[in-house]
Amino acid sequence: MKKAVKVGDLVKLFRRKQPGIGLVTTHIEDVVKEMKVPDALCALYKSREGGHTWQQRNAACSTFIEECGLPVEVAEAFLRYNSFHSYRPLKPVEQGAKVNFVYVQWVKRPSEYEQSQIRRNSGWYPAEWLRKVQ
Repeated sequence: MKKAVKVGDLVKLFRRKQPGIGLVTTHIEDVVKEMKVPDALCALYKSREGGHTWQQRNAACSTFIEECGLPVEVAEAFLRYNSFHSYRPLKPVEQGAKVNFVYVQWVKRPSEYEQSQIRRNSGWYPAEWLRKVQ
């Protein structure tokens, strides 16, 4: 049984070649509940499901960032990790949207794809991607 991460935990991105070590400084349990204008998300889903062009979906993402009322970094992380910015046709979300996010300040940065380390020293990540360091 996995335990949820919380503020103050040392965590790692457990599926990476180099998982890194970071400190959780902020936790948002449900991004959707934090939105000041939840209708912005409805409009975003309509543009995603409507088969619009990539340019139209990109414009809908920009509008969402401006209207949702979330901090810009949180809104961008929500879009990125839920595949709203995509060049390919999107598959339906089978397990539901990722809404539980944490802000991690990296002590030792993790790897990413073919990079030996990510470029940023901190960022927002889905909580389900992280595990506590034992």
